Amino acid sequence: MSEDREIDIMGLRTRYRQVGTSGPAVLLIHGIYSSIEDWESNIGPLAERHRVWALDLPGCGHTDKPTDFDQSPDGQVAFLRAFVTAVGLDSFHLVGHSMGGRLSLGITRTEPERVRSLTLVSPAVIGYETYILFRLSTLPGLGELLTWPNVLGMRTLMREVVYDKSVITDELVRERLAFARMPGAQRAFLRTLRELTTLRGFRRDLVRDLHGWLDEIDLPLMVVWGKQDKLTPAHHLRFVEQGTQVARKELYDRCGHLPQLEHRDRFNADLCAFLADVDQR
Repeated sequence: MSEDREIDIMGLRTRYRQVGTSGPAVLLIHGIYSSIEDWESNIGPLAERHRVWALDLPGCGHTDKPTDFDQSPDGQVAFLRAFVTAVGLDSFHLVGHSMGGRLSLGITRTEPERVRSLTLVSPAVIGYETYILFRLSTLPGLGELLTWPNVLGMRTLMREVVYDKSVITDELVRERLAFARMPGAQRAFLRTLRELTTLRGFRRDLVRDLHGWLDEIDLPLMVVWGKQDKLTPAHHLRFVEQGTQVARKELYDRCGHLPQLEHRDRFNADLCAFLADVDQR
């Protein structure tokens, strides 16, 4: 895998990777409180036939964590649009996980001529329900306490988001904790979370807004979801199907919020097959 690169996007020092030398471009967008590392098991197989790009979103991974950046969906979509322009991605497949799925929908809506296909992986802010810890963390004071980075808290959170607890290794916990302890990371996470979520669940206005324009999404679309997902329940898939045409859907049993990790081989095969089908059209 290539070494990390940096680029200035909207004044933020932004970490990204580019792997693969030939084939159509693929852009991977991670979820909240995550980083490029979410795709470690997927970039290599994808890069065999594609040029793969992945980046750390504002406030995440090794990208800058300013106190005044607009962490709303609109603000992050603007950031991503600036990124694809800066690195010269005029045409690409788009793969978004969790919050990254919602942001991917936003990019597709605003840059439809650039996006060749869209893959949503356990997308967030599609329906209203979400994990109780996320909802409680929107409360001032309590959120700061619940998300204070420590080994026990990180291990507990990560084990909650998967079905197969064995995939949450000590190394994975240490890696996530190191990111969470970076200056400004907890603050950025809470600001982002509170832009998306309230004590009742995902923000009603954001969900209703999405349902109002989802029918504008008109391109090859695949959805991958874990049946036992606690953060973004799989029954939210019905809202995607009601709003637009889904070309392929994959529901993974014995799987939580991280299909690309828990079922990496199946995920890689499904995604590569979908992209190949689109590329052959």
